[in-house]
Amino acid sequence: MTTTIRQDIRDEYTRLMVSERPIDRVNSYEVLINSAFKIIADLKEHSFTTIINHDADLLFQMSVLKCHSILKLIEGINYTNPIDNTAFKHTLDPFAIWPIVRSQYEAYCAFNNLFLQHSGEPQKILYNLWVVSGLNYRQQFEVISPDLIEKSQRERENIQTTIDEIKSTELYKSFLDKEKDKIVRAIKNKEWQFCFTNNRFEYLSWKNMVQRAGVKPSFFDSTYSYLSLCTHPTNVSVFQFKEMYMDGEHYSTSLFALLMSRMITAFLIRDYCTLLPIALDSFNKLPITSQILINSLNRAFRSPEFALNNIEESV
Repeated sequence: MTTTIRQDIRDEYTRLMVSERPIDRVNSYEVLINSAFKIIADLKEHSFTTIINHDADLLFQMSVLKCHSILKLIEGINYTNPIDNTAFKHTLDPFAIWPIVRSQYEAYCAFNNLFLQHSGEPQKILYNLWVVSGLNYRQQFEVISPDLIEKSQRERENIQTTIDEIKSTELYKSFLDKEKDKIVRAIKNKEWQFCFTNNRFEYLSWKNMVQRAGVKPSFFDSTYSYLSLCTHPTNVSVFQFKEMYMDGEHYSTSLFALLMSRMITAFLIRDYCTLLPIALDSFNKLPITSQILINSLNRAFRSPEFALNNIEESV
């Protein structure tokens, strides 16, 4: 079926999707942020029937909120030193933006793997490994005050209860000792990045996670390594910093980070609306251009099946 999109919508979509002008890229990012927050607002009074879906909702909100931080950083820093009046005007710091994008990347991978790729008892085990991992890391903190000591004790009890829940599942009971040992080691090592396939749990790298989410390898194969190089004080990040401001690349590099965040946010919106039908109802009421843009980003960087609807056919 050949679809003819209204010219005004086509023009606006083209500007937001493919324009290289900085203002258009920022506007495109704002469309996704506004869409995500509209969906969040529409679900504000929604009662989640499971703790798993409630945590999925919170993870979605956490990741979307980070978009506003990126938007503020992309405005640039205006600073005048009162000591000698040395001034920086609209100076961008891409090395402050990239760690936020990396956290969104990790949040998206976790969201897709935990809440979309799995269900039933495999999901329950993976979710509980995720819970135990976080609580075990918190147990490493030294606490002194009575309130925090009491809280730490409650969390230790919660860890044991959660481990018992894992071991009480029929799936865990059905495993041979080798597979059970894998779960036990994961608990000990505070690991949770697994997928359940062929009746066994397999460890996943971040790269494997995003591939399982349907993202085309050509776009994300080396992304996590790049995000890590820009986040940590590697020598690569230092020599990039050395030449970045002399070459004027700080702005283009920051805009590239924004485009990466835009892509991840489009994936997350799509997956959130796939997980929760009530969120899809909200998506279907968004402005037409917003729906087309989110669908197009998922089609382009994943595949056509990841579009949420066929809104183009109605315009």
